[in-house]
Amino acid sequence: MSKTIFITGAGSGLGKGAALGLAEKGHRVIAPVETAPQVTALREDAKAAGVELEVFKMDIKNPQDLAQMLDYDFDIFVANAAVNEGGPLGEVPMRNFRELFEVNVFSTLETAQIAAQKFVAKGEGKIIFMSSMAGIMATPYVGPYTATKHAIEAIATTMQKELEGFGVKVATINPGAFATGFNDRSAEAKWKW
Repeated sequence: MSKTIFITGAGSGLGKGAALGLAEKGHRVIAPVETAPQVTALREDAKAAGVELEVFKMDIKNPQDLAQMLDYDFDIFVANAAVNEGGPLGEVPMRNFRELFEVNVFSTLETAQIAAQKFVAKGEGKIIFMSSMAGIMATPYVGPYTATKHAIEAIATTMQKELEGFGVKVATINPGAFATGFNDRSAEAKWKW
């Protein structure tokens, strides 16, 4: 049965792969991306793959962008948008650490709240948090990202218990390292400071 799936952060990495793959399987995929150039790139990739995606700019930290979620009806929400930065916790600039929490935790929770409200009103739906193996273990020099994903695990577990009585399912996906460039960019970021 075909579903309508909303995936944040679909402009690159696992989100992009999931959007294209799910569309290929016949699902309607709403695929917002962080920046305007990613809109064009993802539309071109979808065309090359012979699939249709609904692509638009939606930076999850921007309240005006975030409000666009209200315009869509969907069955499954995938909270995938995230940023990554590595480095030793004893040295990482707090501004950088706070930015990771702003995107990966606070803004991600805001998107999930919108989805939860829609699903509670419908009496059904599924929220999937794209977490990480980093959410269930800790590794040196990956502490900033790990901390955000541990927070996501706690949020998902809590929401699962809070929403089950309303017909809303909540789950996490905990991938390891994939060759999407996400981890490479994280490793490079620390050399800037």
